[in-house]
Amino acid sequence: MGNTAQTEKKTEVTAPETPTRTQRNFILKVMDKTGNDIKKALKEQGVEIISIMEIHREEIQAS
Repeated sequence: MGNTAQTEKKTEVTAPETPTRTQRNFILKVMDKTGNDIKKALKEQGVEIISIMEIHREEIQAS
């Protein structure tokens, strides 16, 4: 009866969550622009560019 039971309160410490970022892939079809033109336009709008690849070029006859 001289023993008093003490309960310890344990607090779990966790690291703050870092926001998740997502990489997305898009396919664009543009007329008469280069990869640098597209990159510049997107960067001006606050879009972070990871890479731009030209995968197909098609010459269109003027009508």
